[in-house]
Amino acid sequence: MHILGDIPFVGTMPSLVNGVVIILVWAFFFVSTARARSVGYATRLACVLLGSVTTVTALVWLILEKTWKPFGGGTAIGVYVAGWALIVLIGLAIGAYCARGRTRLAPWFKRLRSPGSHSSKPRASFSQRGASIRWKSVLRVVGACVAFVCGTVACVNVVNNSFALYPSVDSLVGKEPYTTAQYADVKGTSTPFTPPQGSTIAGAWNGVSPRNKGVLVPFMIPSPISHFQTTESQVYLPPAYFANPRPLLPVVVLMNGLPGSPSQWFEIGNAGQTLHHFERVHHGLAPVVVAINTTGNDDEDLGCFDTKKAKVQTYMDTDVPQQIQKYFQVSNDPTQWAIGGLSYGGTCALQAIVNNPEPYRYFLDFSGDRTPGTMSAKGNADTYFGGNLNVYLRVNPEDILKRRKFTGIKGVFVAGQSDKSSVRDLKYMNGLAQSAGIDSSFREVPGGHDFGTWRLALVLALPDVARATRLIG
Repeated sequence: MHILGDIPFVGTMPSLVNGVVIILVWAFFFVSTARARSVGYATRLACVLLGSVTTVTALVWLILEKTWKPFGGGTAIGVYVAGWALIVLIGLAIGAYCARGRTRLAPWFKRLRSPGSHSSKPRASFSQRGASIRWKSVLRVVGACVAFVCGTVACVNVVNNSFALYPSVDSLVGKEPYTTAQYADVKGTSTPFTPPQGSTIAGAWNGVSPRNKGVLVPFMIPSPISHFQTTESQVYLPPAYFANPRPLLPVVVLMNGLPGSPSQWFEIGNAGQTLHHFERVHHGLAPVVVAINTTGNDDEDLGCFDTKKAKVQTYMDTDVPQQIQKYFQVSNDPTQWAIGGLSYGGTCALQAIVNNPEPYRYFLDFSGDRTPGTMSAKGNADTYFGGNLNVYLRVNPEDILKRRKFTGIKGVFVAGQSDKSSVRDLKYMNGLAQSAGIDSSFREVPGGHDFGTWRLALVLALPDVARATRLIG
């Protein structure tokens, strides 16, 4: 079973398998059509499908990636390839079905109606032929269904490969290294443990964690100040949180991309596995992780600004820290709070800390953009602030870093090596951050604009965050 769990879904070999399966399934339906009608008919059908679907896919790509740009940093080309391949597959399957349905049984019915003998011999032949045709029909239908399912799965895995969502069988069906609970099961306080001044929590705490796994708690964070309407957050409590005395642990706030959800950090981003490995080395100690959603209930690009539509900045820098400190027993020291995110969430993290460095002193920007939004400064001003360019420039991270100096702020920018736009943007933003007095660094890791990159980024960044927040030395 362990061998099956290690079967990869992502990488060069799975990509080749996807391509081979899709081509073979295309060929299956092409041959089926040719046998039912003619090679010429099947060829014309294939050419029309390939031409029309390619044209439509190219137009959709141009509109979404070059004109409208609704997805911020863009969508992986694999999504368009998968959609193109799947639509061609559906077209070929429908063509094969229609071709066979129109012609296959006609000769048999002609023989059935022809005048002639009424002897028992033809009747036996009729019965045998009918049974034979029924079995062949069943086999053809089963074969077509199997081929279609295989082709569809291969197309879906092209998308999976593009984002590294599920890298292996284990990631799809494996058990998580944490338990889940409701807030009512974990609420309450214990005797707080605070290390002596100048010491880390790990260096001074010698308590025993009553659990060997962390707990993930779905939690709707109230927003009494911003009144921002968004989805449920996910709060991860490490084993040490349940000790008595309870160490007042640092907090890391993480934000998802667009589209996305807080649960993706644990379902796809392997945050639970990363924290579990860290806890095993540090006797149950790890940061409390709060995964929040800054795209609202409708998964919108709100820019993470305070606008007439939504006060997302206030939600990030006021409601989230205040409410987490109210409902969970954690550190209230801003130097022990960090904020981060992936893609759209990474852009928001930098934006949150440079606009208001009081609640957070560390940021993690994984594959974020140079600026919030997807347009020029004027375009963003029009979209978010009714055309007021001065208001936009006051809150845009790039412009803030050019005119303001910071002290006591640390952070890390991480991008996948093949994600050229993020590499370019984050190198540039890291230079601006350092010039503004921020203790930041930039790191390239293998991967693209995908969860493979973000999983590795979190693994590499967690020890640095733990040291910066004085959890470990």
